[in-house]
Amino acid sequence: MNFVRDFKEITQTIEEQPLTLLYVSQPHCSVCHSVLPQVREVLKDYPKVKGIHADASETPAVSGAYLVFTVPVIILFSKGKELHRQARFIQLDKLIRQLNILTE
Repeated sequence: MNFVRDFKEITQTIEEQPLTLLYVSQPHCSVCHSVLPQVREVLKDYPKVKGIHADASETPAVSGAYLVFTVPVIILFSKGKELHRQARFIQLDKLIRQLNILTE
């Protein structure tokens, strides 16, 4: 999962990739820091999914563009269209089910 600071790069990746997982966090969020390694580990099993990580405080345009009101947030996109979202309480089993559906 790549850490991306440039909003244009984030939007371009989401628009161009067949499947993108956007993970949005903030520096002082302990939940964000504990969930991120788990999400990274899950993505290892899904090479078709491009993972990108954005810090909402460094790239505030992400919050406005993708309606992020709390962190952490996971949003799955297919060529720019949002397919799945989880915020604050991330359920990895639910994420895995969605990834299995989307990558089959």
